[in-house]
Amino acid sequence: MSLVEVMVGTVIFMSMMAGAYAAFLTGNRSWSTYENNVALQREARGAILAMVPELREAESIVITQSSGSSTISFSTETLGSVSYSWSNSGGNANKIIRTVGSATRTLAQNISALSFTNSSSAILVDLTATKTPSLGAATSFSLKEKVALR
Repeated sequence: MSLVEVMVGTVIFMSMMAGAYAAFLTGNRSWSTYENNVALQREARGAILAMVPELREAESIVITQSSGSSTISFSTETLGSVSYSWSNSGGNANKIIRTVGSATRTLAQNISALSFTNSSSAILVDLTATKTPSLGAATSFSLKEKVALR
């Protein structure tokens, strides 16, 4: 075997390895994007699922909205005073914060928009979640839920 044959074999092997590495990187990015999308959807759906039962029982509903924040306050027979708030700035930016009495809890993060609309018999919740991973494109997910009041 001559030196030229060894060099040609090495070049062919390196080309195959570069192709395999490129395929691996593409698959890894796709997996990461899919995983971020699933996690974002799970978090947004979890927030909606947590809000719906309490909103069904809501009385004395007050909605306060501006271009960068949204709050719904109400009372229920079992919990008393409850509020959900979202803002795109400050210490709790892009989070849904649930407050019952003096206790607060973060329901979801990466929320880029939240709005409430009150009609006489229902509340419409419109939620958009967005996440920008370190690799890949930003992922966005929107949910709308119509909650019938009792």
